[in-house]
Amino acid sequence: MITRNQIKHVVIYTTGFLFITADAYSQAAFSVPDTVCIRDSMQVVNLSPTARTWFWNFCSASLDYMPLGENMDATGQVNGPAFISVVRTGEGYYAFITNHVDGTLTRNYFAGTLNDPPVTVNLGSVSGIDHLEGIQVIEHSGSWYGFMVGGIGSSSSIIRLDFGTSPGNLPATTNLGNLGELSYPIDLYMYPEGTVWTGLTVNYTTSTITRFVFSGGLANPPVAENLGNIGNLNKPCGIQPVFDNGNWYVFITNFGSNTLSRLDFSGSLLNTPVGINLGGSGDLYSPFDLTIIRDCEQIYGFVANHYSNELVRFEFTDGITGMPVFESLGNVGDLYQPHGISNIFRENDRLYMLTGNINNTLTRLFFQPCSNASLPYSTERDPPKVTYDIPGIYNVSLAIDEGLPTQQTVCKDVVVFNNPVISLGNDTSLVPGASLILSPGYGFRNYAWSTGANDEEITVTEPGTYLVEVTDTNGCKASAQINIEISLDIPRFITPNGDGFNDRWEIPYFRIHPGAVITIYDRNGKKIISYRGEESGWDGTYLGKPVKADSYWYIITFEDNSKPITGYVSVVR
Repeated sequence: MITRNQIKHVVIYTTGFLFITADAYSQAAFSVPDTVCIRDSMQVVNLSPTARTWFWNFCSASLDYMPLGENMDATGQVNGPAFISVVRTGEGYYAFITNHVDGTLTRNYFAGTLNDPPVTVNLGSVSGIDHLEGIQVIEHSGSWYGFMVGGIGSSSSIIRLDFGTSPGNLPATTNLGNLGELSYPIDLYMYPEGTVWTGLTVNYTTSTITRFVFSGGLANPPVAENLGNIGNLNKPCGIQPVFDNGNWYVFITNFGSNTLSRLDFSGSLLNTPVGINLGGSGDLYSPFDLTIIRDCEQIYGFVANHYSNELVRFEFTDGITGMPVFESLGNVGDLYQPHGISNIFRENDRLYMLTGNINNTLTRLFFQPCSNASLPYSTERDPPKVTYDIPGIYNVSLAIDEGLPTQQTVCKDVVVFNNPVISLGNDTSLVPGASLILSPGYGFRNYAWSTGANDEEITVTEPGTYLVEVTDTNGCKASAQINIEISLDIPRFITPNGDGFNDRWEIPYFRIHPGAVITIYDRNGKKIISYRGEESGWDGTYLGKPVKADSYWYIITFEDNSKPITGYVSVVR
């Protein structure tokens, strides 16, 4: 049985970046059974204190699933797409793509969902810097900024974009120069800690990491520092910070050694980190970029292998400080020397991320939902009960305040077990004095018979309806019933001629089992006689006079209101 621990963290998707919060900041929360049975009603209990909007999904996509991919070969106006920053606003999604070859910036606008075809425009060259690489677009105090790194050697720079009130505007660019001993900087990520913004980038040629500190606001130049080679870096490319349980961890892909490094900053990105190289388990091959997310109480990461055209998933099964488990997912969505991976977005019941390919295409990766829930989604604060029609592991998610700065998403896994399949056999009959053993099968946890018995099998000698309900070890139940009639051995004719043989129509069963009423009618429906089962039977007369030779219909009714027995008896003269 697969269960998840009680939820302790949530994923916050802000408009420009992603990070994992500690318990103290959690708001979205709900409780749900770890396990349910197929077709049993499951009630989700909302534990979130407040929100403006609610979106529940009961068959949501999970990062445990195999992703699907679509190559977007008509994106246009890209030239060696490198890194991608996706932001969500009230207008839709904006994906900003740096172009490695000509140093231009492309903006794709998705008006509805990330599954829609984008409107694309090339915004032109950015400060004349070639080899444009990492980008991060963020919103702060009502203004939108973009920060990029790029250039080789002396041209290595950090660049600021000023979009004003919307990322859909044409930005003004400012080259902040080579700060912090930049040397072919690749990826870039920025995060706020209070009023201070911290940026981190990796330098490919010197295998070092540079930190930018914006203490005077994003509109002012940062203070930069090269932290050196920490964690055995080797041609580092991708960088992804994660905040978990009050501590910062920064993960870096090493293109030169096919490994992953982790830098531990403790409680602040302003601290001096210590590093460790986690290896690559043989699954990393020229790893370029990565993204990390917490989903359903597990922390997942994805790496783009540049030369092998593979997407690699890794999972921290022993927590963020444990050794990750790597798994190659192969070439998903026609990857071709993939460069950068965007942050992951959960959009209702799907998960999306984008990658840039060196052949001027983008790959849209997505994790599909299932369709086995009685209620696919709900926008109520307290959703109705839901059932599942197929056993399996299902992802239940809650997103609050979608599209707002306070948006949060939390999810849990529910294991759905199949109900046991049982049978007591077909309806049957018993000869008087005989017995029948009934059993739905053996090895169940509990048995509850309509007779009050709790055994795996019972022996019956009486007619009636017998019902049993069983439970197996996972708590799922099933019931079955059988109807048993008595084979009464009813004579088909009588010869009331006074010879002492077959002069009366009698049913032997009722001699020892009274409690029935036998009523006889002629073919016109006139009642000839009615008597109880323990009486001596019918002698072939009506009001003391012999009836004519003919067929007469009978109905036998029982005191327990069981099904009446009907038929006919012939009088032979």
